[in-house]
Amino acid sequence: MPLQPENSKLRTIGIDIGGTHIRSIISDGMNIGQVSIEKTPNTYDVLLNTVRRIIESGKSTGELASVGLGLPGRTDPEKPIWIPKLPFLNQSPLIIDLEKQTHLPTTLINDAQAALVGEVNFGAAKGCRNVVLVTLGTGIGGGVMIDGKIYLGHNGTAGSFGWLLAPVRVFPNPEHGPWERWASGSSLQNASRDLGLSVSELLQQAIDAPDSQASGVLTDFSSRIGKGLGSIASLFDPQIILVSGGLVDSWSLLGNGVQEGFKSTASPSVRNTPIKVAILGSDAGAVGASVTARNYFNSHN
Repeated sequence: MPLQPENSKLRTIGIDIGGTHIRSIISDGMNIGQVSIEKTPNTYDVLLNTVRRIIESGKSTGELASVGLGLPGRTDPEKPIWIPKLPFLNQSPLIIDLEKQTHLPTTLINDAQAALVGEVNFGAAKGCRNVVLVTLGTGIGGGVMIDGKIYLGHNGTAGSFGWLLAPVRVFPNPEHGPWERWASGSSLQNASRDLGLSVSELLQQAIDAPDSQASGVLTDFSSRIGKGLGSIASLFDPQIILVSGGLVDSWSLLGNGVQEGFKSTASPSVRNTPIKVAILGSDAGAVGASVTARNYFNSHN
């Protein structure tokens, strides 16, 4: 969803509603403002009032054309469908209620897809049209852009990369896919616990003692990430793969192992695909939501 040239100066607000924090930002199409952060309420009515207040605050500094909301889970542009971190939003009339109260056109987007839109317009993939974003945190998710447009899939959940096949030696889990259970932050936490360490202690030991068991565990773990990324690259043949999420904070320790794992599973034509860390960090979802709001406004006017 690259920026559309028409109405590019219109101010829009993007609001990324996470399980813990709400991030909001105003964009005029060429520039992005400063991100504001506050805690996410745990009831529908309080959340609705909080988001309304954020929007009204944005209107107080200048006219707003539209609103984009990012949510962690399955959503369509008009309604939250399955939001596991905020179950009170499931099938809720969030858009209807907000539009009644703010009188602004409002649309929804998955948070990972929003982050991808943000990185393409203002971040590490600026100018690219075929991009894959993989979020590496306690779980694994992501988004796919094909020829400049977010690919949603039939159910709107394209980019659920945690469900890639991986050699997990336990019974299937209906809530978490194989690659997620093999190569996510939760997997690294379990591996660290097996050594009697926290994740931070394991990382430090890997730095202090390159030949230690902790270093071997980290090398194996980073290779697991790379093998999944190689499969994804082979499927989509992107210009670039972006990685985001909590694990990228340790990318200096993971990067070499990721590259080795990547080359072991990537098809010959994509083995040189660049893998870059997303640069907008936790703000990417709010930035992408503001771009989504602008595209939504332009397509309806």
